[in-house]
Amino acid sequence: MEKKKLGPGNFVYPLPTTIVGSLINGKPNYAAIAYCGVFQNRPPMLSVAIGRAKYTNLGIKENRTFSVNIPSEEMAEATDYLGLVSGRNVDKSALFETFYGTFNFEDTFTKNGESLSRKNEVWGEGLT
Repeated sequence: MEKKKLGPGNFVYPLPTTIVGSLINGKPNYAAIAYCGVFQNRPPMLSVAIGRAKYTNLGIKENRTFSVNIPSEEMAEATDYLGLVSGRNVDKSALFETFYGTFNFEDTFTKNGESLSRKNEVWGEGLT
């Protein structure tokens, strides 16, 4: 079989869709993010790639913390909706029952979904 050059792109499928939450001006906001994965396991770290234009970035920069939530199958419609609208124009805080983790300003949610949440160091171009 001859090798084919595919060029740059994301060829690892399926990508898990996650919901990233942050507080913006004291109000929860959520974004559907597909570029998330395990960075390393000791200590546990996730990598999350969020476009610079995403409204959720304002809360991450403001509070230096965010949550990564893994939605259940029953949450597919709400997760899809998060990816279609911006928190700049739509209040997304009522979509989920918000609760706060052990760190200040850390938000996450429950609705038959599992949650991974901890204080995060935010680094990368455009976020510091």
